[in-house]
Amino acid sequence: MTQKTVLSLPEIASLVCKFSSQGDCTRIARVSRALFKAAAPVVWAYVSDVGYLLALLEHAEFKKSEFDYSNVKVKIALTATHTMDQSFSRFDTYAAYVKALCVYGMNYNGRPRCHVEGWSNLLSRARHSPLLPNLRSIRIELPREHPPDYFMWIIALSSPSLTHIIVESDISTSPPIFMSYKVASLVLAAVMRHQPSLQRLDLYAAQEVGANDDDGESFLLALIPTELFYRHINNVHTLRHLCGTCAWFQEEPLVILSQLPVLETIDLHINSETPHPDMNSLLSDNSFPALRRLIIDTPFCDRAITFMSTPNLVKRLTSLSLAFESRNLTIHDHFWTPWPEIFCNAIAHTPHLKSLEILLTCLTFLFPINKNMLNVLSKLPLQTLILGGVAFDEDTGTDATIQDMIAALPKLTELRLLHQEVTLSQLLEFGRMPNLRHLELKLDFSKPVAVSECAVSSAPIECIEGSREGGEMCKKKSQAHLIARNLKLCWPNLKRIEWRAFPISSILDMLDLINEELEPSDELDYNRVPLDE
Repeated sequence: MTQKTVLSLPEIASLVCKFSSQGDCTRIARVSRALFKAAAPVVWAYVSDVGYLLALLEHAEFKKSEFDYSNVKVKIALTATHTMDQSFSRFDTYAAYVKALCVYGMNYNGRPRCHVEGWSNLLSRARHSPLLPNLRSIRIELPREHPPDYFMWIIALSSPSLTHIIVESDISTSPPIFMSYKVASLVLAAVMRHQPSLQRLDLYAAQEVGANDDDGESFLLALIPTELFYRHINNVHTLRHLCGTCAWFQEEPLVILSQLPVLETIDLHINSETPHPDMNSLLSDNSFPALRRLIIDTPFCDRAITFMSTPNLVKRLTSLSLAFESRNLTIHDHFWTPWPEIFCNAIAHTPHLKSLEILLTCLTFLFPINKNMLNVLSKLPLQTLILGGVAFDEDTGTDATIQDMIAALPKLTELRLLHQEVTLSQLLEFGRMPNLRHLELKLDFSKPVAVSECAVSSAPIECIEGSREGGEMCKKKSQAHLIARNLKLCWPNLKRIEWRAFPISSILDMLDLINEELEPSDELDYNRVPLDE
Protein backbone atom coordinates (compact mmCIF):
# COMPACT_ATOMS: atom_id res chain seq x y z
CA MET A 1 0.00 0.00 0.00
CA THR A 2 1.51 3.30 -1.07
CA GLN A 3 2.13 5.87 1.62
CA LYS A 4 0.60 9.31 1.00
CA THR A 5 2.23 12.51 2.19
CA VAL A 6 0.01 14.71 4.30
CA LEU A 7 0.89 18.41 4.34
CA SER A 8 0.07 20.78 7.14
CA LEU A 9 -1.67 24.08 6.49
CA PRO A 10 1.55 26.15 6.81
CA GLU A 11 3.30 23.82 4.36
CA ILE A 12 0.46 24.16 1.86
CA ALA A 13 0.49 27.94 2.34
CA SER A 14 4.25 28.05 1.73
CA LEU A 15 3.85 26.18 -1.55
CA VAL A 16 1.01 28.48 -2.64
CA CYS A 17 3.04 31.61 -1.80
CA LYS A 18 6.02 30.44 -3.85
CA PHE A 19 3.84 30.59 -6.97
CA SER A 20 1.87 33.73 -6.04
CA SER A 21 2.50 37.42 -6.61
CA GLN A 22 3.77 39.68 -3.85
CA GLY A 23 0.35 41.35 -3.61
CA ASP A 24 -1.45 38.02 -3.21
CA CYS A 25 1.01 36.97 -0.52
CA THR A 26 0.37 40.22 1.34
CA ARG A 27 -3.35 39.40 1.48
CA ILE A 28 -2.60 35.83 2.62
CA ALA A 29 -0.37 37.12 5.43
CA ARG A 30 -3.26 39.12 6.90
CA VAL A 31 -5.48 36.06 7.44
CA SER A 32 -3.83 34.42 10.44
CA ARG A 33 -0.55 34.05 12.30
CA ALA A 34 0.15 30.68 10.67
CA LEU A 35 -0.40 32.06 7.19
CA PHE A 36 1.66 35.14 8.05
CA LYS A 37 4.68 32.94 8.75
CA ALA A 38 4.21 31.26 5.38
CA ALA A 39 3.70 34.45 3.36
CA ALA A 40 6.12 36.88 5.06
CA PRO A 41 9.30 35.42 3.48
CA VAL A 42 7.82 35.98 0.02
CA VAL A 43 6.40 39.45 0.76
CA TRP A 44 9.64 40.77 2.23
CA ALA A 45 12.16 38.95 0.01
CA TYR A 46 12.34 42.04 -2.25
CA VAL A 47 11.89 45.51 -0.73
CA SER A 48 11.40 48.24 -3.32
CA ASP A 49 12.08 51.20 -1.00
CA VAL A 50 14.14 51.49 2.18
CA GLY A 51 11.37 53.62 3.68
CA TYR A 52 9.34 50.46 4.29
CA LEU A 53 12.12 49.15 6.54
CA LEU A 54 12.71 52.44 8.36
CA ALA A 55 9.00 52.60 9.20
CA LEU A 56 9.51 49.46 11.33
CA LEU A 57 11.88 51.28 13.69
CA GLU A 58 10.56 52.63 16.97
CA HIS A 59 10.82 56.44 17.15
CA ALA A 60 11.63 56.87 13.44
CA GLU A 61 10.12 60.25 12.54
CA PHE A 62 9.22 60.97 8.90
CA LYS A 63 9.05 64.61 7.86
CA LYS A 64 8.44 65.79 4.30
CA SER A 65 10.44 68.73 2.99
CA GLU A 66 8.44 71.93 2.55
CA PHE A 67 10.41 72.84 -0.56
CA ASP A 68 11.13 69.48 -2.21
CA TYR A 69 8.33 66.92 -2.17
CA SER A 70 10.58 64.28 -3.72
CA ASN A 71 12.54 64.00 -0.47
CA VAL A 72 11.59 63.06 3.07
CA LYS A 73 13.78 63.30 6.17
CA VAL A 74 13.84 60.35 8.54
CA LYS A 75 15.07 61.10 12.04
CA ILE A 76 16.20 57.99 13.90
CA ALA A 77 16.62 58.60 17.63
CA LEU A 78 16.73 56.41 20.72
CA THR A 79 15.05 57.51 23.94
CA ALA A 80 16.31 56.88 27.46
CA THR A 81 13.45 54.44 28.13
CA HIS A 82 14.19 52.18 25.14
CA THR A 83 17.22 49.97 24.63
CA MET A 84 18.73 49.32 21.22
CA ASP A 85 17.10 45.86 21.06
CA GLN A 86 13.67 47.27 21.91
CA SER A 87 13.89 49.93 19.21
CA PHE A 88 14.85 47.34 16.58
CA SER A 89 12.58 44.50 17.72
CA ARG A 90 9.90 44.94 15.03
CA PHE A 91 12.56 45.74 12.42
CA ASP A 92 14.42 42.49 13.20
CA THR A 93 11.23 40.44 12.71
CA TYR A 94 11.11 41.36 9.02
CA ALA A 95 14.79 42.07 8.34
CA ALA A 96 15.71 38.39 8.22
CA TYR A 97 13.43 37.90 5.20
CA VAL A 98 14.98 40.66 3.05
CA LYS A 99 17.19 39.34 0.24
CA ALA A 100 17.09 42.24 -2.24
CA LEU A 101 16.68 45.97 -1.61
CA CYS A 102 16.27 48.98 -3.89
CA VAL A 103 17.22 51.80 -1.52
CA TYR A 104 15.49 54.84 -3.02
CA GLY A 105 12.79 53.01 -4.93
CA MET A 106 12.38 53.01 -8.68
CA ASN A 107 12.21 56.50 -10.14
CA TYR A 108 8.80 56.00 -11.71
CA ASN A 109 6.89 55.10 -8.54
CA GLY A 110 6.73 58.67 -7.25
CA ARG A 111 7.77 57.80 -3.70
CA PRO A 112 9.96 60.39 -1.94
CA ARG A 113 13.57 59.47 -1.24
CA CYS A 114 14.58 59.05 2.40
CA HIS A 115 17.34 61.19 3.91
CA VAL A 116 18.48 59.91 7.29
CA GLU A 117 19.25 61.97 10.38
CA GLY A 118 20.77 59.71 13.00
CA TRP A 119 23.14 57.48 11.09
CA SER A 120 25.04 56.82 14.32
CA ASN A 121 22.19 54.69 15.66
CA LEU A 122 21.99 52.58 12.50
CA LEU A 123 25.77 52.17 12.31
CA SER A 124 26.01 51.32 16.00
CA ARG A 125 23.49 48.52 15.57
CA ALA A 126 25.19 47.37 12.35
CA ARG A 127 28.50 47.00 14.20
CA HIS A 128 26.74 44.79 16.75
CA SER A 129 25.08 42.57 14.12
CA PRO A 130 24.10 42.92 10.42
CA LEU A 131 20.89 44.89 9.99
CA LEU A 132 19.79 42.67 7.09
CA PRO A 133 21.55 39.36 7.78
CA ASN A 134 20.38 37.60 4.59
CA LEU A 135 20.68 40.52 2.15
CA ARG A 136 22.12 39.42 -1.18
CA SER A 137 21.61 42.46 -3.41
CA ILE A 138 21.51 46.20 -2.72
CA ARG A 139 20.59 48.56 -5.57
CA ILE A 140 20.93 52.34 -5.38
CA GLU A 141 19.40 54.35 -8.24
CA LEU A 142 20.55 57.94 -8.05
CA PRO A 143 19.36 61.20 -9.63
CA ARG A 144 21.92 63.78 -10.73
CA GLU A 145 21.06 65.78 -7.60
CA HIS A 146 21.87 62.80 -5.43
CA PRO A 147 21.82 62.73 -1.62
CA PRO A 148 25.39 63.06 -0.28
CA ASP A 149 24.94 60.16 2.13
CA TYR A 150 23.90 57.52 -0.43
CA PHE A 151 27.04 55.43 0.16
CA MET A 152 26.17 55.17 3.86
CA TRP A 153 23.48 52.64 2.95
CA ILE A 154 26.15 50.26 1.65
CA ILE A 155 28.16 50.69 4.85
CA ALA A 156 25.14 50.24 7.13
CA LEU A 157 23.51 47.31 5.32
CA SER A 158 26.51 45.17 4.41
CA SER A 159 26.31 41.56 5.51
CA PRO A 160 28.15 38.25 4.99
CA SER A 161 25.48 37.15 2.49
CA LEU A 162 25.91 40.19 0.18
CA THR A 163 26.77 39.30 -3.42
CA HIS A 164 25.68 42.33 -5.51
CA ILE A 165 26.32 46.06 -4.92
CA ILE A 166 24.65 47.95 -7.78
CA VAL A 167 24.88 51.76 -8.07
CA GLU A 168 23.20 53.28 -11.13
CA SER A 169 21.82 56.57 -12.37
CA ASP A 170 18.03 56.64 -12.38
CA ILE A 171 18.16 57.57 -16.08
CA SER A 172 20.00 55.05 -18.24
CA THR A 173 21.64 57.74 -20.39
CA SER A 174 23.06 59.65 -17.42
CA PRO A 175 26.70 59.16 -16.37
CA PRO A 176 27.37 57.34 -13.10
CA ILE A 177 27.78 59.07 -9.74
CA PHE A 178 31.44 59.31 -8.75
CA MET A 179 32.93 59.16 -5.25
CA SER A 180 36.32 60.13 -3.85
CA TYR A 181 39.10 57.62 -3.26
CA LYS A 182 38.71 58.03 0.52
CA VAL A 183 34.99 57.32 0.54
CA ALA A 184 35.53 54.37 -1.81
CA SER A 185 38.03 52.99 0.70
CA LEU A 186 35.59 53.53 3.57
CA VAL A 187 32.82 51.69 1.71
CA LEU A 188 34.98 48.71 0.73
CA ALA A 189 36.45 48.42 4.24
CA ALA A 190 32.93 48.18 5.69
CA VAL A 191 31.82 45.63 3.10
CA MET A 192 34.90 43.41 3.37
CA ARG A 193 34.70 43.35 7.16
CA HIS A 194 31.90 40.79 6.69
CA GLN A 195 33.94 38.78 4.15
CA PRO A 196 31.06 38.37 1.67
CA SER A 197 31.25 36.30 -1.50
CA LEU A 198 30.92 39.42 -3.64
CA GLN A 199 30.04 38.81 -7.30
CA ARG A 200 29.17 42.30 -8.58
CA LEU A 201 30.67 45.60 -7.43
CA ASP A 202 29.78 49.08 -8.76
CA LEU A 203 32.34 51.54 -7.39
CA TYR A 204 33.07 54.70 -9.37
CA ALA A 205 36.09 56.20 -7.61
CA ALA A 206 37.40 59.46 -9.08
CA GLN A 207 40.43 61.44 -7.97
CA GLU A 208 38.82 64.82 -8.58
CA VAL A 209 35.81 64.19 -6.29
CA GLY A 210 36.03 65.65 -2.80
CA ALA A 211 38.17 68.64 -3.72
CA ASN A 212 35.28 71.14 -3.86
CA ASP A 213 33.09 72.26 -1.00
CA ASP A 214 29.86 71.61 -2.89
CA ASP A 215 30.38 68.09 -4.20
CA GLY A 216 28.65 66.38 -1.26
CA GLU A 217 31.65 64.66 0.32
CA SER A 218 34.05 67.35 1.48
CA PHE A 219 32.45 67.61 4.93
CA LEU A 220 33.32 63.94 5.57
CA LEU A 221 36.81 63.68 4.11
CA ALA A 222 38.61 65.11 7.12
CA LEU A 223 37.22 62.26 9.24
CA ILE A 224 38.25 59.46 6.89
CA PRO A 225 41.78 58.03 7.03
CA THR A 226 43.69 57.89 3.76
CA GLU A 227 43.73 54.35 2.43
CA LEU A 228 44.10 52.66 -0.93
CA PHE A 229 40.57 51.49 -1.78
CA TYR A 230 41.52 48.82 -4.30
CA ARG A 231 43.56 46.79 -1.81
CA HIS A 232 40.35 45.66 -0.14
CA ILE A 233 39.47 43.39 -3.10
CA ASN A 234 42.85 41.68 -3.19
CA ASN A 235 41.33 38.40 -2.01
CA VAL A 236 37.81 38.68 -3.43
CA HIS A 237 38.12 35.62 -5.66
CA THR A 238 34.36 35.45 -6.30
CA LEU A 239 34.08 38.82 -8.12
CA ARG A 240 32.56 38.40 -11.59
CA HIS A 241 31.35 41.89 -12.58
CA LEU A 242 33.10 45.21 -11.89
CA CYS A 243 31.78 48.67 -12.81
CA GLY A 244 34.16 51.55 -12.21
CA THR A 245 36.46 54.23 -13.57
CA CYS A 246 40.00 54.25 -14.92
CA ALA A 247 41.12 54.48 -11.26
CA TRP A 248 40.91 50.68 -11.32
CA PHE A 249 43.45 50.64 -14.16
CA GLN A 250 46.27 52.39 -12.38
CA GLU A 251 49.37 50.28 -11.84
CA GLU A 252 48.62 48.47 -8.54
CA PRO A 253 44.85 47.94 -8.93
CA LEU A 254 45.35 46.73 -12.51
CA VAL A 255 47.66 43.97 -11.30
CA ILE A 256 45.16 43.02 -8.57
CA LEU A 257 42.27 42.84 -11.05
CA SER A 258 44.29 40.83 -13.55
CA GLN A 259 44.75 38.05 -10.97
CA LEU A 260 41.07 37.62 -10.03
CA PRO A 261 40.17 34.14 -11.28
CA VAL A 262 36.48 34.56 -12.29
CA LEU A 263 36.24 38.24 -13.27
CA GLU A 264 34.11 38.04 -16.43
CA THR A 265 32.91 41.61 -17.07
CA ILE A 266 34.49 45.05 -16.68
CA ASP A 267 32.35 48.15 -17.28
CA LEU A 268 34.54 51.27 -17.44
CA HIS A 269 33.40 54.89 -17.42
CA ILE A 270 36.41 57.06 -18.21
CA ASN A 271 35.51 60.58 -17.14
CA SER A 272 38.91 62.29 -17.26
CA GLU A 273 42.25 62.14 -19.04
CA THR A 274 44.02 60.68 -16.01
CA PRO A 275 47.41 59.26 -17.06
CA HIS A 276 47.52 55.49 -17.10
CA PRO A 277 50.48 53.12 -16.91
CA ASP A 278 51.91 50.99 -19.69
CA MET A 279 49.48 48.10 -19.43
CA ASN A 280 51.44 45.86 -21.79
CA SER A 281 54.39 45.83 -19.37
CA LEU A 282 52.19 45.00 -16.36
CA LEU A 283 50.11 42.18 -17.83
CA SER A 284 51.17 38.66 -18.75
CA ASP A 285 49.66 35.87 -20.84
CA ASN A 286 47.82 34.63 -17.74
CA SER A 287 46.26 37.99 -16.86
CA PHE A 288 42.45 38.27 -16.77
CA PRO A 289 41.91 34.53 -17.33
CA ALA A 290 38.08 34.76 -17.26
CA LEU A 291 37.47 38.21 -18.81
CA ARG A 292 34.93 37.83 -21.62
CA ARG A 293 33.11 41.16 -21.76
CA LEU A 294 34.49 44.71 -21.79
CA ILE A 295 32.39 47.90 -21.83
CA ILE A 296 34.10 51.29 -22.23
CA ASP A 297 32.19 54.58 -22.14
CA THR A 298 34.37 57.66 -22.57
CA PRO A 299 34.51 60.99 -24.42
CA PHE A 300 38.07 60.18 -25.50
CA CYS A 301 38.41 57.76 -28.41
CA ASP A 302 42.19 57.51 -27.96
CA ARG A 303 41.70 56.24 -24.39
CA ALA A 304 39.37 53.52 -25.62
CA ILE A 305 41.84 52.43 -28.30
CA THR A 306 44.67 52.34 -25.74
CA PHE A 307 42.75 49.71 -23.81
CA MET A 308 41.96 47.79 -26.98
CA SER A 309 45.65 47.82 -27.97
CA THR A 310 46.56 45.71 -24.93
CA PRO A 311 46.41 42.08 -26.13
CA ASN A 312 46.70 40.50 -22.69
CA LEU A 313 43.63 42.46 -21.60
CA VAL A 314 41.32 41.82 -24.56
CA LYS A 315 42.47 38.63 -26.29
CA ARG A 316 39.84 36.42 -24.60
CA LEU A 317 36.90 38.80 -25.11
CA THR A 318 33.72 37.49 -26.69
CA SER A 319 31.75 40.74 -26.16
CA LEU A 320 32.92 44.33 -26.65
CA SER A 321 30.99 47.59 -26.27
CA LEU A 322 32.62 50.96 -27.01
CA ALA A 323 31.01 54.40 -26.79
CA PHE A 324 33.00 57.57 -27.44
CA GLU A 325 32.64 61.03 -28.94
CA SER A 326 33.26 61.52 -32.64
CA ARG A 327 34.60 65.06 -32.41
CA ASN A 328 38.25 63.93 -32.75
CA LEU A 329 37.61 61.57 -35.65
CA THR A 330 37.86 62.18 -39.36
CA ILE A 331 37.13 60.00 -42.37
CA HIS A 332 40.49 60.45 -44.08
CA ASP A 333 44.08 60.88 -42.95
CA HIS A 334 44.43 64.31 -41.45
CA PHE A 335 45.37 65.98 -38.17
CA TRP A 336 42.84 63.86 -36.29
CA THR A 337 42.71 60.06 -36.05
CA PRO A 338 41.05 58.51 -39.13
CA TRP A 339 37.83 56.62 -38.36
CA PRO A 340 38.66 53.42 -40.35
CA GLU A 341 41.94 53.10 -38.43
CA ILE A 342 40.14 53.53 -35.10
CA PHE A 343 37.60 50.87 -36.05
CA CYS A 344 40.15 48.29 -37.16
CA ASN A 345 42.46 48.89 -34.19
CA ALA A 346 39.55 48.41 -31.79
CA ILE A 347 39.08 44.78 -32.84
CA ALA A 348 42.60 43.88 -33.96
CA HIS A 349 43.35 41.77 -30.86
CA THR A 350 39.94 40.16 -30.29
CA PRO A 351 39.84 37.00 -32.43
CA HIS A 352 37.02 35.38 -30.41
CA LEU A 353 34.59 38.31 -30.57
CA LYS A 354 30.94 37.25 -30.95
CA SER A 355 29.26 40.54 -29.98
CA LEU A 356 30.43 44.01 -31.04
CA GLU A 357 28.84 47.36 -30.22
CA ILE A 358 30.39 50.69 -31.25
CA LEU A 359 28.43 53.89 -30.60
CA LEU A 360 29.67 57.28 -31.77
CA THR A 361 28.22 60.33 -30.01
CA CYS A 362 28.31 64.12 -30.56
CA LEU A 363 27.72 63.58 -34.28
CA THR A 364 28.05 66.25 -36.94
CA PHE A 365 27.84 63.68 -39.75
CA LEU A 366 27.61 59.91 -40.11
CA PHE A 367 30.75 57.84 -40.57
CA PRO A 368 30.95 55.30 -43.40
CA ILE A 369 31.90 51.63 -43.41
CA ASN A 370 34.47 50.72 -46.05
CA LYS A 371 35.30 47.33 -47.51
CA ASN A 372 38.50 46.97 -45.49
CA MET A 373 36.50 47.32 -42.27
CA LEU A 374 34.01 44.69 -43.46
CA ASN A 375 36.90 42.40 -44.30
CA VAL A 376 38.17 42.68 -40.71
CA LEU A 377 34.67 41.95 -39.36
CA SER A 378 34.22 38.94 -41.62
CA LYS A 379 37.18 37.19 -39.94
CA LEU A 380 35.47 37.29 -36.53
CA PRO A 381 32.86 34.76 -35.30
CA LEU A 382 30.37 37.63 -34.95
CA GLN A 383 26.76 36.92 -34.05
CA THR A 384 25.75 40.40 -32.82
CA LEU A 385 26.66 43.74 -34.43
CA ILE A 386 25.41 47.10 -33.13
CA LEU A 387 26.64 50.34 -34.72
CA GLY A 388 25.59 53.92 -33.94
CA GLY A 389 26.79 57.00 -35.80
CA VAL A 390 27.62 54.80 -38.78
CA ALA A 391 25.87 54.32 -42.13
CA PHE A 392 26.59 52.75 -45.50
CA ASP A 393 27.17 55.36 -48.19
CA GLU A 394 25.67 53.98 -51.41
CA ASP A 395 26.89 56.95 -53.46
CA THR A 396 30.62 56.49 -52.86
CA GLY A 397 32.40 53.78 -54.80
CA THR A 398 35.19 53.40 -52.22
CA ASP A 399 32.78 52.64 -49.37
CA ALA A 400 30.92 49.40 -48.74
CA THR A 401 27.23 48.94 -49.45
CA ILE A 402 24.47 47.15 -47.57
CA GLN A 403 24.82 44.26 -50.03
CA ASP A 404 28.54 44.00 -49.20
CA MET A 405 27.76 43.76 -45.50
CA ILE A 406 25.10 41.09 -46.02
CA ALA A 407 27.57 39.03 -48.06
CA ALA A 408 30.40 39.49 -45.52
CA LEU A 409 28.39 38.72 -42.37
CA PRO A 410 25.83 36.03 -43.22
CA LYS A 411 25.95 34.39 -39.75
CA LEU A 412 24.69 37.39 -37.78
CA THR A 413 21.74 36.69 -35.47
CA GLU A 414 21.36 40.30 -34.27
CA LEU A 415 21.97 43.42 -36.34
CA ARG A 416 21.27 46.97 -35.15
CA LEU A 417 22.34 49.88 -37.38
CA LEU A 418 20.86 52.76 -35.41
CA HIS A 419 21.47 55.47 -38.03
CA GLN A 420 21.14 53.40 -41.22
CA GLU A 421 18.09 54.63 -43.14
CA VAL A 422 16.44 52.02 -45.36
CA THR A 423 13.48 52.02 -47.70
CA LEU A 424 11.13 49.04 -47.97
CA SER A 425 13.07 47.52 -50.87
CA GLN A 426 16.39 47.93 -49.02
CA LEU A 427 14.90 46.41 -45.88
CA LEU A 428 13.83 43.31 -47.79
CA GLU A 429 17.44 42.70 -48.82
CA PHE A 430 18.18 41.69 -45.23
CA GLY A 431 16.05 38.63 -45.89
CA ARG A 432 19.22 37.12 -47.36
CA MET A 433 20.63 36.79 -43.83
CA PRO A 434 19.25 33.37 -42.82
CA ASN A 435 20.05 33.47 -39.08
CA LEU A 436 18.68 36.91 -38.16
CA ARG A 437 16.54 37.02 -35.03
CA HIS A 438 16.78 40.74 -34.21
CA LEU A 439 16.92 43.61 -36.72
CA GLU A 440 16.87 47.33 -35.95
CA LEU A 441 17.16 50.05 -38.61
CA LYS A 442 15.99 53.59 -39.29
CA LEU A 443 12.90 52.76 -41.33
CA ASP A 444 11.71 54.95 -44.20
CA PHE A 445 8.24 53.75 -45.22
CA SER A 446 7.18 57.11 -46.65
CA LYS A 447 7.27 55.91 -50.28
CA PRO A 448 6.84 52.14 -50.41
CA VAL A 449 7.07 50.55 -53.84
CA ALA A 450 5.96 47.09 -54.87
CA VAL A 451 8.83 44.59 -54.99
CA SER A 452 8.70 42.45 -58.12
CA GLU A 453 10.75 39.58 -56.69
CA CYS A 454 11.17 38.81 -53.01
CA ALA A 455 12.86 35.60 -51.88
CA VAL A 456 11.31 33.93 -48.85
CA SER A 457 13.72 34.16 -45.92
CA SER A 458 14.34 31.26 -43.55
CA ALA A 459 15.32 33.68 -40.77
CA PRO A 460 13.25 33.13 -37.58
CA ILE A 461 12.76 36.86 -37.10
CA GLU A 462 9.44 37.82 -35.46
CA CYS A 463 9.97 41.55 -34.87
CA ILE A 464 11.68 44.35 -36.80
CA GLU A 465 12.47 47.46 -34.78
CA GLY A 466 12.48 51.01 -36.06
CA SER A 467 15.50 52.79 -34.62
CA ARG A 468 15.11 55.31 -31.80
CA GLU A 469 17.01 57.73 -34.06
CA GLY A 470 13.86 58.37 -36.09
CA GLY A 471 12.17 57.23 -39.28
CA GLU A 472 9.36 57.94 -41.75
CA MET A 473 5.95 56.30 -42.08
CA CYS A 474 3.52 56.01 -44.98
CA LYS A 475 0.36 58.15 -45.12
CA LYS A 476 -2.20 55.87 -46.79
CA LYS A 477 -3.87 52.60 -45.85
CA SER A 478 -3.10 51.08 -49.24
CA GLN A 479 0.59 51.78 -48.65
CA ALA A 480 0.41 50.17 -45.20
CA HIS A 481 -1.14 47.07 -46.79
CA LEU A 482 1.63 46.98 -49.42
CA ILE A 483 4.30 47.19 -46.71
CA ALA A 484 2.73 44.40 -44.65
CA ARG A 485 2.27 42.15 -47.69
CA ASN A 486 5.90 42.44 -48.81
CA LEU A 487 7.25 41.99 -45.29
CA LYS A 488 5.14 38.87 -44.77
CA LEU A 489 6.23 37.42 -48.09
CA CYS A 490 9.88 37.90 -47.15
CA TRP A 491 9.65 36.86 -43.47
CA PRO A 492 6.72 34.43 -42.95
CA ASN A 493 7.35 34.38 -39.18
CA LEU A 494 7.27 38.18 -38.82
CA LYS A 495 4.57 39.30 -36.37
CA ARG A 496 5.11 43.00 -35.75
CA ILE A 497 7.04 46.21 -36.36
CA GLU A 498 8.11 48.18 -33.28
CA TRP A 499 8.68 51.94 -33.50
CA ARG A 500 11.26 53.02 -30.91
CA ALA A 501 11.49 56.67 -31.99
CA PHE A 502 9.15 59.20 -30.38
CA PRO A 503 5.81 58.34 -32.02
CA ILE A 504 3.05 60.66 -33.18
CA SER A 505 -0.57 59.60 -33.60
CA SER A 506 -0.44 59.37 -37.41
CA ILE A 507 2.58 57.05 -37.25
CA LEU A 508 0.93 54.87 -34.62
CA ASP A 509 -2.24 54.58 -36.71
CA MET A 510 -0.34 53.29 -39.75
CA LEU A 511 1.83 51.08 -37.55
CA ASP A 512 -1.28 49.46 -36.07
CA LEU A 513 -2.60 48.73 -39.57
CA ILE A 514 0.68 47.08 -40.58
CA ASN A 515 0.85 44.98 -37.42
CA GLU A 516 -2.79 43.91 -37.75
CA GLU A 517 -2.04 42.52 -41.19
CA LEU A 518 1.23 40.90 -40.10
CA GLU A 519 -0.54 38.92 -37.39
CA PRO A 520 -4.29 38.96 -38.12
CA SER A 521 -6.83 37.26 -35.92
CA ASP A 522 -8.42 35.58 -38.98
CA GLU A 523 -6.97 34.37 -42.25
CA LEU A 524 -5.84 37.38 -44.31
CA ASP A 525 -6.23 37.70 -48.05
CA TYR A 526 -3.03 39.41 -49.20
CA ASN A 527 -4.42 40.07 -52.68
CA ARG A 528 -6.99 42.47 -51.24
CA VAL A 529 -5.98 46.15 -51.38
CA PRO A 530 -8.17 48.31 -49.11
CA LEU A 531 -9.54 51.56 -50.45
CA ASP A 532 -8.26 54.82 -49.00
CA GLU A 533 -10.61 56.81 -46.86
